[in-house]
Amino acid sequence: MQRFNISASGYDALEIPNLQIVFHGINKSGSLAMANVLREAYSYAERSDEFISHYHEGNTTEKFIEKINSFEYKKKSFVVGHYLYGALKPAPTRLWVTQFRHPLPRIVSCYQWLKNKYENNNFGSLFIDLKEFIIQSNRGVLNSQIIQLGAGYGQYKKSHLKRLSPRNLYEISIDNLESNVHTIGIAEFFEESIFSFAILCGLKSVLPWTRDDRNKGRVLVSNLEGSLIELIQEFYEYDFLLYEYALNRFSVQLKKLKIKSNDLTAYQDVCANQYKDRILF
Repeated sequence: MQRFNISASGYDALEIPNLQIVFHGINKSGSLAMANVLREAYSYAERSDEFISHYHEGNTTEKFIEKINSFEYKKKSFVVGHYLYGALKPAPTRLWVTQFRHPLPRIVSCYQWLKNKYENNNFGSLFIDLKEFIIQSNRGVLNSQIIQLGAGYGQYKKSHLKRLSPRNLYEISIDNLESNVHTIGIAEFFEESIFSFAILCGLKSVLPWTRDDRNKGRVLVSNLEGSLIELIQEFYEYDFLLYEYALNRFSVQLKKLKIKSNDLTAYQDVCANQYKDRILF
């Protein structure tokens, strides 16, 4: 399979001794597909010992977090998993990254994932329909992206959710992104996101990415009833605002990186058929 070289400039993060890059994977936002590409690139660069992924281990979330918090892993590394932001102890050499996805396909994807899990574990018992799923979302908090950085994870998540409104969670998410998150990816611009993360990690080449096809039965947004789309837009208003912010920040990030256009264009051409439900905001 053809490898694609990456030429760019703009990051000095690699100069930090014992840098630990932590990728907080937002559920159903392409973090496994991203991790698979980076894992192979680390292996190709003979740096597999630096790549630590909860997705590729058999540990529970609790044991994985305990491992990352241990002294053993306070060294140069790339860490990826769900539920990490707020659960890891502070570290002076840690640098956070994350990735966002357009709220419409993401919420539908979350719904289908939970529906499949429920019906598989309950011998075919029917899950609630998508409309009821949205209505029961606590005004767009449950399964949202504003939870990820607005409430975070660890011991204080439940208390945060009890006292914070969707607007609060959105505002805190913006503050935390500005203060603590160095680099972001956007699922709808996956090639640019892969290049951004690879550059940050000091990786010189990557293979084409492949989409995650585990979520069987998900309805495409183009096949949704207009009333359901409007309901998602209404209830998840602050997820849409957060995504709009992320898009603007991502655009600024790319300008700073100065990625060689020929490298990126060639990669985009090869990967174009991997998008399943791509909505350009």
